[in-house]
Amino acid sequence: MDVEKTLKRAAAGDPDADRRIRSWLANLSNKEARYLDELRQGKEEAEAKDPKARFRADLLEVKTAIDSTPALTGKALEELEKRARNLGTCETVQVLGLRSYRHRLLGEVGAAQGALDEAWALAPKCRDAGDDLNPCEIELSRRQGKLDAALGRLKEGLAKVETALDGYRRLGSPGHSIDGDGVAISIYARAEIRFELGDRAGALADLSACLDRLPVTSAVWSRAQQDLASMLAHTDREGQKRAWDLLHNQRLVLRSRRDTVEWAAFLWTDGQLAIVLGKQRGLDRLQGSLRCFEKLGMPYHYVGVAHDICVHYFPRADKIKAFLDRIKPAPRRAGEEPRDFLGRAFVQDPALGRLFFELYGLVRQCPAPRARVVEAFSRLRDLVSVNARLPPCFLPVG
Repeated sequence: MDVEKTLKRAAAGDPDADRRIRSWLANLSNKEARYLDELRQGKEEAEAKDPKARFRADLLEVKTAIDSTPALTGKALEELEKRARNLGTCETVQVLGLRSYRHRLLGEVGAAQGALDEAWALAPKCRDAGDDLNPCEIELSRRQGKLDAALGRLKEGLAKVETALDGYRRLGSPGHSIDGDGVAISIYARAEIRFELGDRAGALADLSACLDRLPVTSAVWSRAQQDLASMLAHTDREGQKRAWDLLHNQRLVLRSRRDTVEWAAFLWTDGQLAIVLGKQRGLDRLQGSLRCFEKLGMPYHYVGVAHDICVHYFPRADKIKAFLDRIKPAPRRAGEEPRDFLGRAFVQDPALGRLFFELYGLVRQCPAPRARVVEAFSRLRDLVSVNARLPPCFLPVG
């Protein structure tokens, strides 16, 4: 058992990890139990000496957990927020920013904005604020920009991220960036929004600059590299080949990180690349990504993968229908259309439900009306992209 990883999952609220840790503790020898007590006591003494340093380390740990398994981090985030409110305004603002990020990953954009509103109300009390620079507000500008972009307000989001980038450059320090480099993380955010606005060259340049600044061994560097591959794959044939090569190391490294966002997103991009480049097992990768996002409780990413699988089958309406038959919801009563989309209770957006049944109706009788299916595909992808930043679909339709 990987004790460190299992401990983190147990702290995040994973019941299976909690059971494994309890079983492990029950079987410790007396000598091992004494050693564990000594380690625990040392940690408590270190926290007592510098509680803010310990908090910063735990903040990064929880942030990394949210990156990978957002649905399991609610309990850990609540505990962190209690500690933050005892430590001060800046710590509380950082945790509220994380809470907003978690909500955004789970497609809960209203709650994400609510958490940011709480943080904005506290930010003027930032203890590190100077005459014209407020580190809390600089970091919140970046987070607000990313949320605006997720809600489809791309130009407003870009302007706020640019404000954060300028602020971090003038600040000349990491400020309140959890990742330790506010400039790099703001450039990363700008790259994501530029890509959505169609500025592919600017996005690729930004991501390359971001990768040059971040530590190669960090989790955020790995995510940025994968996003770079995803952007390259959305260009021409040569770009797709470069993206395939760029993901080689991640094919090896991420095998040990199953059931995480990184793994699911990797399978999504790698599966599409395998299909368009004529490699093997591309559809298997997409199916694996679908199952992983379902397990992680991320509905809009789940719908996005399902959409891309349907696109892969187009124009074979019988294949699309067979896939939708496997994942469609079952009516509660005769003649009733269920609220839940794709048969998964965690997807409860009525608009998605209506689009699903429209698409399903179009492919029930082959051949399906070609133009209307493509239109339904497009509207479905647009709708889920409004609620979460999704990797692009570069599979050709038709």
